[in-house]
Amino acid sequence: METVNLTSAQDIGNYLESVRTSLGISQEEIAYQTKISLYFIRAIEKGEWEKIGHRFFIVSFIKSYCETVGIPWNNLSSRVIEIAKSLDKGESCYKRLLAQKPPLFKGNKNFFFYSFVMFMCVVMTVGGIYIANRDNQLKSSERKVMEEDSGLPIGLLNKFQEFQPVQPINPDSNPQNVKEAMAKTTKEAIEAGVFTNGHRLFLEATKDTWVKVWVDDKKPVSKLMAHGDRMEFEVKQKVTVIIGNPAGIKIGWDNEIFEHHGKKGKILKITLPVDISKLRKN
Repeated sequence: METVNLTSAQDIGNYLESVRTSLGISQEEIAYQTKISLYFIRAIEKGEWEKIGHRFFIVSFIKSYCETVGIPWNNLSSRVIEIAKSLDKGESCYKRLLAQKPPLFKGNKNFFFYSFVMFMCVVMTVGGIYIANRDNQLKSSERKVMEEDSGLPIGLLNKFQEFQPVQPINPDSNPQNVKEAMAKTTKEAIEAGVFTNGHRLFLEATKDTWVKVWVDDKKPVSKLMAHGDRMEFEVKQKVTVIIGNPAGIKIGWDNEIFEHHGKKGKILKITLPVDISKLRKN
């Protein structure tokens, strides 16, 4: 479905749902990644945006949804904002209150009613500031690669980090030097007993991107990666990776490094070592 044909909230909701299901992502996972209530995620996909309330929250929630599934926000932003303005009942209600005569606070009942309205305006403002700063808070407090995210056992991860410190690779580095350094590090890890068999996979973000990784028969790991973030895995048999922004990530497989896997906003799904030839062609 092309975004140029999305003219209503229902059309956009159906489009977002189709992208999510094609990636094998549940509504619960979207809610967890975006920190948005599952109730609002369902309202977005059903086109029932009026349930969300103020247009600020409508636009913010849909933008977070798009970034999570790898949809370029610029493709939808103007239409989403336009629809959100038409659904914004809060602003029109506020204007009607200002236009009322006699004075708003005439009588005790009116006083308490409009005090409540003012209180809700303050709450919405504070909520807007919180959402605007949410991404920065995530980067500072939740961008830690834990044992569960890495797919390695606790003791193995600690031992592996002695040989693989999480440091971004300089994009200007000589590719041959990088490959030699990777081969040397992998050899040291094997000699120390970190990898007795299987393969080694690492993912390093050069731009903001979203990934989902299935290692062997383990539970899949989903993560929003910022520039410089790195994830590492030990693979015994196979691993499947879905990347929301393949142009913004480096893939390391054993002692090889691959870049430039597609255009921004496209979705890449690969299974290694089966698809290793596809990476080498790029």
